[in-house]
Amino acid sequence: MIKIVSSLFRYHLRLVAAIVLGVVIALFMPGHWPGIERGLVGWNVILWSYLALLWQMMLSHREAIHVRKMAGREDESAGTVLLTVTLATLVSLAAIVLELATAKGAAGEAQKTLHIVLSLVTLLGGWTLLPTLFTIYYARMYFAEDAAAPALRFADDKLDPTYWDFAYFSFTIAVASQTSDVAVATPRMRRVTLGQSVLSYFFNLAIMGLSINIAASLLS
Repeated sequence: MIKIVSSLFRYHLRLVAAIVLGVVIALFMPGHWPGIERGLVGWNVILWSYLALLWQMMLSHREAIHVRKMAGREDESAGTVLLTVTLATLVSLAAIVLELATAKGAAGEAQKTLHIVLSLVTLLGGWTLLPTLFTIYYARMYFAEDAAAPALRFADDKLDPTYWDFAYFSFTIAVASQTSDVAVATPRMRRVTLGQSVLSYFFNLAIMGLSINIAASLLS
């Protein structure tokens, strides 16, 4: 346990900072708010602050040499963090279902609007977080493996990709459920890509269903 906590503070300080901020905000929410709403607000603070910190890091490291250096700093717990945050994102979908059910029974229009806006913000953040996390994980995998046999092969034969290249690969899977013009060249990378593809497919289906539910709530 001590080793895991030490690893989080050493390699995943952005995540720790986002979690602390989200927990503090959730604790200081109005006491009369239902637990599900307090939880969703706290989760959104964690989600969006973590996203902001990750994109700030990626945008500030635009050269391949910087990406390689950042990937080298990650430890073995990167996969565990990816899995944990992914599971938390999926759990948030269940929370959205409860939130939408609450919205249907809301007393006033303002309260109903609050439930729907909170659900939409959670959906958007959750969808954006997953390919962002996979972007960073793909970079770690690419630079951790043998450079003579790159795990991904880009159409322009680029051997020193940046975060933008990995984001292109990851978000293409999230949007279109395909790898486009990027070839996957190692078994391990194929397994991770398959995992993201399946996850993105079911996540997109859930978003479609919840969006229809939200639309119905707005029209009712």
